[in-house]
Amino acid sequence: MVDLQLALPWATARTTEPGGLRRSQVVHVSLHDEPSGVTGYGEAAPISRYGESVASVEAFLGRVDPALLSPDELERSAATIARIAPGDMAAQCALETALLDAAGKRARRPVWELLKLSPPGTRAISYTIGIGSVAHVREQVRRAEPFQILKLKLGGPDDRAAFHALRELAPTKTVWVDANEGWRDREQALRMIEWLARDPHIELIEQPLPAGQPEADHRWLFERSPLPVLADESCHRSAEVARVAGCFHGINVKLTKTGGLLEAKRTLLRARKSGLRTMLGCMIESSLGIAAAFQLAGLADYLDLDSHLLLANDPFTGLAFKNGQLQFAAVSPVPGLGVMVRK
Repeated sequence: MVDLQLALPWATARTTEPGGLRRSQVVHVSLHDEPSGVTGYGEAAPISRYGESVASVEAFLGRVDPALLSPDELERSAATIARIAPGDMAAQCALETALLDAAGKRARRPVWELLKLSPPGTRAISYTIGIGSVAHVREQVRRAEPFQILKLKLGGPDDRAAFHALRELAPTKTVWVDANEGWRDREQALRMIEWLARDPHIELIEQPLPAGQPEADHRWLFERSPLPVLADESCHRSAEVARVAGCFHGINVKLTKTGGLLEAKRTLLRARKSGLRTMLGCMIESSLGIAAAFQLAGLADYLDLDSHLLLANDPFTGLAFKNGQLQFAAVSPVPGLGVMVRK
């Protein structure tokens, strides 16, 4: 277990800690391949929203027989992991990511190449502004000065004040709004979206209603929203894409929801085939988790991969950030995930 310390307190519509979250606990997994001598790394970032915790991740990992996993047989190994127990997507993600990292290192190829994808290149990413007081929102916006895209968390009691505070310091930056299921009924959600749509630089709205709301409510809002609405909590894996296609304009894909890169790739491809916009997102993760998601950047319209930049103690290195854009630090592709344990 690793404590990721946040540089500033951070909160969403679901955060219960007074004053905001100050740390997040993740689990790092390493798989050593004896024949080649390489070690693959993966990260589990469990959250209570999906009934997961550090304890549940560790319990899942305790049921794994490493002898049944092989970097040479990724699909079979992923299926073996999935059969251990239903759910536990964060734990599955960590194991599969470690396998892919080891496979890439053995083959001396980056993971994106193993997955037959285009290179991530250099891509613009958003910076997430958490819920807080007006003063705290301003502090976060100042910290985000190098970014051209801001993702504002709403769904709290002071949404309009928070948005005005952001616009005082960043009047023309592109903004993505994420309500994190915080608007409790469709009429409130539509009122907020219509109000936000007066700003010409709002690009999208993410998960305005709780995922458990009747499908008819999501469809009602989808049909009336003046801004594109993306699903996060309402869509986890590829099998759910068809269900949300008539209720959302796009989906936010996270490795900790899909259980790893292989299913995340399938989800992104199915979404694109269905005409949906695609975003790659993250939980509070280190550069290890962000590098894993970044392998799939070629399949995403939007990248919300900034959580490693919110940390005071990132334990991995290998990603570079400049002028609001993310890329790998090395000029030539580094085998595996492209990141290393910080010394």
